[in-house]
Amino acid sequence: MKRTTFGAKVYGYKFLASLAMVFALAFAGQQAVASASVAQKKTVNAVSRKAKKNSSHAKKEPVFKFSNLPTIKGGFGQTPTIAFPKNAAPKNLIAKTLIQGSGPKVPKGSLLVANYIGQIWGGKVFDSSFARHVPSDFTIGTGQVIPGWDKTLVGLKTGTRVMLVIPPKYGYGPSGQSSAGITGKDTLVFVVDVIAFYANGAHSSSNVKSVKTVVAGVKITGPVTKAPVIQFLKGNKTPKTLSITLLDRGNGPKIKPGLVMMEYVAAPWGTKQRQSSWAKGQVPLGTNVGIPGQTNEFGPLVGIPLGSRVLLQVPKAKTSPAFAVVLDLVAEPKGAYYN
Repeated sequence: MKRTTFGAKVYGYKFLASLAMVFALAFAGQQAVASASVAQKKTVNAVSRKAKKNSSHAKKEPVFKFSNLPTIKGGFGQTPTIAFPKNAAPKNLIAKTLIQGSGPKVPKGSLLVANYIGQIWGGKVFDSSFARHVPSDFTIGTGQVIPGWDKTLVGLKTGTRVMLVIPPKYGYGPSGQSSAGITGKDTLVFVVDVIAFYANGAHSSSNVKSVKTVVAGVKITGPVTKAPVIQFLKGNKTPKTLSITLLDRGNGPKIKPGLVMMEYVAAPWGTKQRQSSWAKGQVPLGTNVGIPGQTNEFGPLVGIPLGSRVLLQVPKAKTSPAFAVVLDLVAEPKGAYYN
């Protein structure tokens, strides 16, 4: 499964339609760090309605103007608006820093958390994480997203807002993206807020309280700062329903509805096979938790402290086996809460 923002070449809402499918596809050789999506649109009318409702509390929005380039209204964290000049779109790839962040630089191959809006030059908005009220996450700098993103977002500091002008060569190429109404001749404009990033082996505090080590005949050992070891004991019970059990209680803030970063080790039930985000070259899993209106099997994680370790038991599906999945709840970055 692939990350499902327009920057990642696929349109739609991000949600986990089936956890069993997520990890089954991971074993088929596809990265499980990405989540599934449905090819359905949600207009930015939802954002405009919410903006009107909260207009009395709105902050003053800065305006950024450039010669022969779009004018951008809105500060970091605010839903941006894009106004286009009368001239034709430039032919080259352009990145303009609107607000300079002061955080660490985003490294190549990390999992980037960002808010963004994408609009066709002189045309419609085709995608917006602001419209979904929760940021997106995607692996950056490794070909998982369109070239224009890989070439411009690596190396930016967190806290940065940037405008990207992306001609077809660095976007979707001559074929375009028909599901979004993007042709092979369209230049795209993105405004991106760089919120946070997570690299291989990310983990929270090691200060945890052990709650359980054996659940349903599955033994889990190892510190929360390293990949856990999953062992299926004799007489283990294959799950018939989806469940989440707390193994170690962390001391971080309680999870709120939003985008949560997790490390995982997944094992088809009763086997020695393992798929792990801890493995070299992998990145944590970012997934929406408890978002209203979305199918979300991770909803029970709301209220559990960050830094905790849990066991997810996934029952057998038509096309995949049952799974035991150990999740380490790493972080929920500021700005990643559902709003």
